[in-house]
Amino acid sequence: MKRMNLKLAHYYPRAWIGDGGCSSAVRGWASALAETGADVTVVCDGNGAPPTTTDVRWLSIQHRGWGRMRAPIGLEGLLEGRDVLVLHSGWVYHNLRAARSAARVRVPYVLTPHGAYDPNIFKRGSTLKRLWWTLFEHHLVTGARAIHVFFEEQRDELRQLGYTGPVIVVPSGLTIPDCQTRPGRSQFLLWMGRFDIEIKGIDLLLRALASLPPSVRPQTRLHGPDWRGGKHRAGQLVRELGIDDYVHIGPPLYGPQKWAALRSCGLFIFPSRWEGQGLMALEAAAAAAPLVVTSTTSVGRLLAAAQAAVLVEPTVESIETGIARAYSLSNAGEFGARASQFVREKFSWPALAQSYAQQLTELL
Repeated sequence: MKRMNLKLAHYYPRAWIGDGGCSSAVRGWASALAETGADVTVVCDGNGAPPTTTDVRWLSIQHRGWGRMRAPIGLEGLLEGRDVLVLHSGWVYHNLRAARSAARVRVPYVLTPHGAYDPNIFKRGSTLKRLWWTLFEHHLVTGARAIHVFFEEQRDELRQLGYTGPVIVVPSGLTIPDCQTRPGRSQFLLWMGRFDIEIKGIDLLLRALASLPPSVRPQTRLHGPDWRGGKHRAGQLVRELGIDDYVHIGPPLYGPQKWAALRSCGLFIFPSRWEGQGLMALEAAAAAAPLVVTSTTSVGRLLAAAQAAVLVEPTVESIETGIARAYSLSNAGEFGARASQFVREKFSWPALAQSYAQQLTELL
């Protein structure tokens, strides 16, 4: 592996909290880039406990403000001598303030939006979001030294926004824990993620389950953190559809609990209307779970092209058919094995970090 001499700072307030998509990616990128020889610092707001890895410098910084208007104070002092600042997520005030801090000490920043600029987000965006784009977010995007996206087609999404600057294209990798024993698979259907009803397609999934005959309707488990009351709305829809006896809505699963669920489910469903990357689908694939994935997600198309998942459209009828088909497959185990092999080969952190560091070095 070629050794890199980059000095990077990653800033994300929730970098130490949980193992959601963005937090996991920040920690994964930090450790993987450190393995390339880069000097890596991760800055957050101090909530939670820092990881125990010693190859990355984990720092907390004071924040002021409340809710969505919290922002870092004194970031400039932590950026001196850094080659680049990496900002994560989008549509957040703290990124605006962090970018200004970087400008004061003449440190360029790379923006990793994690799918925040998907065209569908603009379509469902409020007047306030469009105003925010005009006044703030557009300047953040155009001022970036580069934007980091996960898949090649996301480059075109940036062009639609008017961004014509450099683009780094590398997906986030996976950290897959070793498992000495593998539990036998049950028949339950599993979904995990943030309870964003529209983006995650939870409404499509629940209506598809209700459309299935009770004799073939699988017991289903939904696990994840709430998002703007989405978990409550999902529960309401379950009751309205009369599928209470088939659907269990549970808390987020992290660490060993998450991987145990992925390794024991009969089928993992990924009904998202769109996604930045789709970490949960990749983790389910790594756990060799049979998969149903939507065609409107990059990860879904990749897995289907590798003959590692059943591909469906983001419609009730297609998801219903896909679930029934997946459960009737005689070679579901082969699907899972191919998915696991594909993900372990294509989403290995060392190779991805090397590609990212090389692309970034050429831009600085």
